[in-house]
Amino acid sequence: MTIPITGQPVVPDLSDPDTFNTKSLNMFTWIMGSMLDQFNNVDPADFFAIQSGPMDATADRVLITGAGGLLQSGAGPLLANINATTIPGSLARFDGTTTGTKPAGVATGTVLTVRGAGTNNLSQLVLSGDGLQLWFRACVAGVFSAWRQPTPPELTQLQAENPASTVFGTVSGQRLAQAIDTRSPAFGLGQTSQNLVASRSWATTYQNTTGSAIWVCAGASASADKYGYVKPTAASIVNAANLVALITGFAQLSFYVPNGWYYHLTRSTGANSAWVEVRA
Repeated sequence: MTIPITGQPVVPDLSDPDTFNTKSLNMFTWIMGSMLDQFNNVDPADFFAIQSGPMDATADRVLITGAGGLLQSGAGPLLANINATTIPGSLARFDGTTTGTKPAGVATGTVLTVRGAGTNNLSQLVLSGDGLQLWFRACVAGVFSAWRQPTPPELTQLQAENPASTVFGTVSGQRLAQAIDTRSPAFGLGQTSQNLVASRSWATTYQNTTGSAIWVCAGASASADKYGYVKPTAASIVNAANLVALITGFAQLSFYVPNGWYYHLTRSTGANSAWVEVRA
């Protein structure tokens, strides 16, 4: 482009003191009112190469507002293919029109792409559109790994001990409850209150093999002292060190039994009048 310089006033001359101030003022006014307006309207694209869009990663180009998804005030840049190994380092979004392998059950979301060493190495971090799920994967030499979700540190050991019982990255909502371990799910999960008075006997040792803690409540037909013992093993269970519940009179005895532990009830008199367990 060209900047027209027209109407230039007489240049002030120090050898003409009578008109110097007037000519200087005229020159200043002309610069402020004419030339600066011209420069304010200069298009940077006339002098520099500008990004064609927020995901344009061509070298030696001036960044635009929202470049790479940063400082974006509206919708972020939309990825056409989440599996493209040429995605620049950026913060973008994906939706149903985006091709490629997305995290299971995640149709929309935001993806942070970080470039690694080499042309086909990168890492991606995805936040689901509802903000409830976080996923990550890596691409090494052009090959993407499977999407995974972060494993809570306190569950890492359980996952290593019994990987078949964990379901990280496959189910939202119930994932943490199930991932704790099938050997000991939360109390009340899949359990019901069961009347076992016909199949339980006092002074008999039982083991809780249901897979989770159970609740035992038992009573006698007469006023009696009732004792409840709980122990990890069955040997010598009737011992003061293993006593977890003691009650007198007609009141019922109740206590919890951890998964895999043994329990034993005794009474001083009376018949078995009530025995209820909350269990699977």
